[in-house]
Amino acid sequence: AVAMDSSAHHALRADLPAHFPVQGVFSKTRDAMELYRVRDITVFEPFVFRMFGVGNVVLQTSDRTNPTFTFQAVKNPSDLADLVRQNAESCRMRKGVREIDVE
Repeated sequence: AVAMDSSAHHALRADLPAHFPVQGVFSKTRDAMELYRVRDITVFEPFVFRMFGVGNVVLQTSDRTNPTFTFQAVKNPSDLADLVRQNAESCRMRKGVREIDVE
C-alpha cells in the first residue's frame, strides 16, 4: 500500500496503507486503502488546470468503502499517476495478488 495525500505525491510508499485526506471539522474521518486495490488510473487535465500545471488523478479501486478517489488539482498529475501505477504493481507482486475480472 501507499501513504498518500492529495497535495504531495512525494510521500508515496509501497509498504504503507494509502491514507486519504482527513475529512471533517469537529469529528475527523480518515480512510485507508491497500494500494494493490487500485484497478484503473485516469488523469484529467481541463484547460484551466493545464494553465496552472495541475490536474486531477482519479483512482478506480476494488475497495468497497472507497471505490473511487480523486486527487484534485495536483501538480504534475501524470507523474503522480505513474508513481501510483508503479507502486500498485510492486505491492501486487510482493503480496502475490492477481486481479480477476468477473462479468
